[in-house]
Amino acid sequence: MAVSRSTRWDHSRNEIKAIALASEAVAFFGKARRLDSITTSDVDAYVMHLRKKGNSAGTINRKLNALSAMFSDAIERDGCSKRPRIRRLAEPQHRIRYLSVAEEMQLLSLFQQWGEKAMREAVVVLIDTGMRRGELFRASAMDVDAAVNIISIWESKGGVPRSIPMTQRVRSIVSTRCAMGGGLLFPELSAEAFRYRWDRARAAMGMAADKQFVPHALRHTFASRLVQRGVPLFVVQKLLGHGEIQVTSRYAHLSDRELHQAVDVLQGSVKPEFSAARCSDG
Repeated sequence: MAVSRSTRWDHSRNEIKAIALASEAVAFFGKARRLDSITTSDVDAYVMHLRKKGNSAGTINRKLNALSAMFSDAIERDGCSKRPRIRRLAEPQHRIRYLSVAEEMQLLSLFQQWGEKAMREAVVVLIDTGMRRGELFRASAMDVDAAVNIISIWESKGGVPRSIPMTQRVRSIVSTRCAMGGGLLFPELSAEAFRYRWDRARAAMGMAADKQFVPHALRHTFASRLVQRGVPLFVVQKLLGHGEIQVTSRYAHLSDRELHQAVDVLQGSVKPEFSAARCSDG
């Protein structure tokens, strides 16, 4: 088995990373090994090998996805007639860190005090659009359609373009930047410059010990606020550009409206005197 740059991942945004993930499978099974000869038990052994190396469930799943893609490519090109069952691992659900309104105000206030206008505006746009930082840095005036009030993302992690309606404050920021001329909306910022300023603010806010207080929390903030305010998950999925609803569903627990309604129904069915009697039983 071997990885070819001219097939599945050719010219994709994740080409280098995908090939690196696939290459690990090649190293384990051997370049002379035919894909047809790899069984489900062999894949299980590969997973055990990755576990022993200390790979997390998420990392292992990404490597299994690369292996599965190799099989798909080979089958499409008549280089393989079958594929083994490739079982993905269950990934633990981690706490989703998003900014409270107070934290947002504090963060924006710091950037204003420091004269970091571009940073302040970038944070607002990220919170109100859910864009990834890379998407923001690539955004240009040509991606903005003021007539229908949307900003479009053409190059995304999932490879599927999407359009996001602009809030009033995003529209104000973007309109001003578009009027300045030029190409990129935020030419002053880069990944390194953004992270340096973020870390400075993080320290000033006393968040240095909070390992989840990272720039990606701005995207979580966008999604969390939508879900908490009753926006359906499939709509949030489209706005975030997730390829699968399972990815978006990790925000589902933040919408507790139905849970409260269910408990309200339960409480409405219980007679007050019954509750009092139970309490007096001690």
